[in-house]
Amino acid sequence: MAAGFSLVELMVSLVAGLIVAGAVLAFTQSSLQSNTQYIQSTRLVQELRNASDQVSRELRRAGFNQAFVDQLQQLAGSAVVSSFAPILVEGEGTATSCVIYAYDRAPFNDTTRAGTVDLSNGEVRGIRRVVVEVDGRDVGVIEVAESAAGAQPECDDAEGDYAAYPPACEGQWCPLTDPRMVDITRFQVDYVSQDVSVPASDLSTLRTRVRDLEVVLEGASANDPDLVRRVETSIRVRADCLRSKTDMDAGICETAPVGI
Repeated sequence: MAAGFSLVELMVSLVAGLIVAGAVLAFTQSSLQSNTQYIQSTRLVQELRNASDQVSRELRRAGFNQAFVDQLQQLAGSAVVSSFAPILVEGEGTATSCVIYAYDRAPFNDTTRAGTVDLSNGEVRGIRRVVVEVDGRDVGVIEVAESAAGAQPECDDAEGDYAAYPPACEGQWCPLTDPRMVDITRFQVDYVSQDVSVPASDLSTLRTRVRDLEVVLEGASANDPDLVRRVETSIRVRADCLRSKTDMDAGICETAPVGI
């Protein structure tokens, strides 16, 4: 007759089974956590890249003026300046920067509006970071703006309404990033410029200012504040700022464009 298992053997087998089952459960839990973190990290990076791409596309075309291009070709750079060229950067070197700029959106066949900063055509625009309250917590958001008839965006304008979803715009400012997905912890824009050399005695010649903007966008996952990612971009502004030496020294290239 076959002998059965003793109590000691049964207990040893049970402990061994529990150890194996525990290891399997721990591995499964770790895999699920890793997968969740990977998904959150991928989603966060994608959100930051989408915002960075939008900012880059906007700032590269800042200062574009189709009438100015025609004037330069016809007048070979004589005393012609573009009202679109100035770019204001507030909060350089901080986590809460704001950029006000403009570019020509008039149709190419519309000679009545080309070359004029037209507020009603949304030609003065802005990008900034603001901190708002969402579900009882402070969240950083990138907002974008475009001018309307009789009004152009200012850096200190009120932020949008985030009490409900989707958030409501306030004036010209509307959210670009989703506060439910990402907390923008840094939007830093640093101005780098270089003047093309001309004789210092020749005050009548237009100076050319070539400009780069260094942009840092950093954000944390709304679901995991410890998960932080960072995107850095160097942007060459395609439209240079042409001004007299007097205007250059007065910093006119670094002011906000003014529309009508």
